[in-house]
Amino acid sequence: MKNPAILKLLPFFGLLFIFAKCEKDTEQIANLPAAVTDYISAHHPGYKIEESRQFTLCSGQEVFLVELEKGKSEMELAFDSEGSYLFAVSEIKDSELPVPITSSIASVFRGYSFKEPNRLDWFDGSQTYTVDVEKGKDEKFVFYKSTGEKICEGEEWDD
Repeated sequence: MKNPAILKLLPFFGLLFIFAKCEKDTEQIANLPAAVTDYISAHHPGYKIEESRQFTLCSGQEVFLVELEKGKSEMELAFDSEGSYLFAVSEIKDSELPVPITSSIASVFRGYSFKEPNRLDWFDGSQTYTVDVEKGKDEKFVFYKSTGEKICEGEEWDD
């Protein structure tokens, strides 16, 4: 990354990610920066881009979410508009959510059930989590630190 100041803003961009509107939500491949395809070739040889979507964050920052496939193996990676790697998205089992997060859900979202948890493994080694909570027709997408601290919530994330 050429600008170290951007490193300080990446957690902020991660927060904004959940409020992103999908601008290109088709199964076509977005016009990816060469740095994205170069990164994939170097770090994930043999994987092919199955789908990519470009999101415009509420800050105006654009993010690419890229779905990769190699045989039966799949992964999702996120990149900024310059093509710098941000994080990998991993679907996890409900039981894999850290206890502080499940405790937070139980107290903050009393009576809600949760589903579709994801772990975001950031380029710097840190992890954050996303989960959909629902109670009847009321559904929210919640973004958490691994400590159980709720970062923010919004409409259900359609990944």
